[in-house]
Amino acid sequence: MRDDWGYLCVLLLLFVPVGLWTTRRRSSKPLPGPKPLPIVGNIRDLVFEHECEVYARWSETYGDLIYFEVLGQPLLYVHSSEAAHDLFDKRSSVYSGRYITPMMKLMGLADWPLVIMDYGSLWKKHRKIFHQRFEPRRAAEFHPLHASATARLLQNLAKTPEDFYKHYRHMAGSVLIETTYGIKVDKEDPLLSLAEEAIQAFSDISKPGAFFVDIFPILRFWPEWAPFGSFKKQALSWRQMLKDLREIPWAIVKQRLGSGKASNSFATSMLTETIEGEITMTEYDFQGAAATTYGGTYLSRLDPHCLSLTTTFTLAMMLHPEIQKKAQEELDVVIGRRRLPQLTDRPSLGFCDALLKESLRWSPPVPMGVPHLLGEDDIYRGCKIPKGTIVFANTWAILHDKRFFANPESFDPDRYVKNPELPDPKASGVFGFGRRICPGRHLAETLLWLAMVRILHSFSIRTDGDRSECPHLFESGFTR
Repeated sequence: MRDDWGYLCVLLLLFVPVGLWTTRRRSSKPLPGPKPLPIVGNIRDLVFEHECEVYARWSETYGDLIYFEVLGQPLLYVHSSEAAHDLFDKRSSVYSGRYITPMMKLMGLADWPLVIMDYGSLWKKHRKIFHQRFEPRRAAEFHPLHASATARLLQNLAKTPEDFYKHYRHMAGSVLIETTYGIKVDKEDPLLSLAEEAIQAFSDISKPGAFFVDIFPILRFWPEWAPFGSFKKQALSWRQMLKDLREIPWAIVKQRLGSGKASNSFATSMLTETIEGEITMTEYDFQGAAATTYGGTYLSRLDPHCLSLTTTFTLAMMLHPEIQKKAQEELDVVIGRRRLPQLTDRPSLGFCDALLKESLRWSPPVPMGVPHLLGEDDIYRGCKIPKGTIVFANTWAILHDKRFFANPESFDPDRYVKNPELPDPKASGVFGFGRRICPGRHLAETLLWLAMVRILHSFSIRTDGDRSECPHLFESGFTR
């Protein structure tokens, strides 16, 4: 009899956990998505060109959530504002992580910049510093800098309009460097070149499948001298470049502070607070925070937004001269021809404000967003989303949702004039979601608006050729 009870106990120990596991599996529906292959999963379903548009079309079949597994790594693509706000805003405590790829770790990007940094105590420290200095109430402190930067932009455009892209980049970079370090730079300054190298590196590592080590992490142990080991040499080169990005401008500020010649800036205020003991962080932490403001924001938020939006805006004005004329007529009525537009004019320039919104909606600067990492298992709409899932918000799809935007492919600022209740791109993923929303978004949006209206007030934008639209106006990548 005792033996029978023993066998029964063993059977219970074996089958009860299996039964519970099976019950849990049955209690949650599978996430929608293409059927995976054995072992490799959905590797054949990954899209590397114009993925935001391709996955948006797929969402018509699978719905607003599309789930992949690639070599055991779960991926979730979100295509609606409802799902994005449910996951990233309402459940931000578990959807605020970042996936640090093996290549990023080899480059030394595990603990900065803020946009890449994983959710945790260090991220919270850096985020707090950003909030203190870039909150909306302090936005007026940056207005004189925005005014001078956009005035220089107009001068440069008047001299060499064909170099408009370089001029846009100089405007964005000079604002960030002066805000962060109090250093004024010209177009050929090495600090600008350094940041541009960082942008290119970040763009390269952000392309899916660009480096085999990100698909097969075991390759991080592969020697650099062996075949296919060139990624390690590249990582070491980028690591040194990012080290310079952190240390060179910081050293300049420290030297100027010591000689009493430092201008007021983000870095000088942090150094002063470190000396006075007002904030319990190390100088290394502050150095990383400053580099995040300059390099991290430059490569991940402000620079892509300024460059992409001003380029998008320029393209849209060439393609739609009637819209350009309407905005210029509003500027002539409100501003006149005797002065430049000021930020205080913004409440009176409704169509120009709609033009900014439509530029952000029509071609969001970071169309697939910066991916989030799920910190624990979650159940959403009855479906289990496993811990460690990399979650992408398809901002392009959200802002081309036909339920809200009629003819979403058309560039039409009047849609916001006729219906002010339409979803605002600034609250629909253009600057991120939840706890990972860009803390410098107020700085970026103000600069973007002022640059746009001053360009329209001072110039007419025309193309040398015809206005035939290309099938794809933008290249694929992390930013447009």
